[in-house]
Amino acid sequence: MGYSFKNGVVYDGSTKLGNIKGDFIYQGNYSTLGAGKVVGNIKNDCIYEGSSRTPGSGTAVGNVKNGNVYSSHSRTPGSGTKKCKVSDVTISGIQHESDAMIAAVYHLLCKKFL
Repeated sequence: MGYSFKNGVVYDGSTKLGNIKGDFIYQGNYSTLGAGKVVGNIKNDCIYEGSSRTPGSGTAVGNVKNGNVYSSHSRTPGSGTKKCKVSDVTISGIQHESDAMIAAVYHLLCKKFL
């Protein structure tokens, strides 16, 4: 089946994995945006893991620059080990989100890769 994104909710087939609201990624079987456990956030093209509800807080795990995804604890986009291109991330329907959000959703809800 694969991963898909519709109306802010991330699915694996028909199973809800989580959702996004603003700069935050929530985990759980909820259709309501902002419901569930906060597992991360994005700020300035950096990806953070953690339950904080403050953008840019938590553990920096990666970043995005020029369509490339990097694994790094640095808060500087483009630093760290290049992991893939954002276009390699396969979540059907998520194309209109920012590159950082696409990478964060994939890492935090689908497959840990950073």
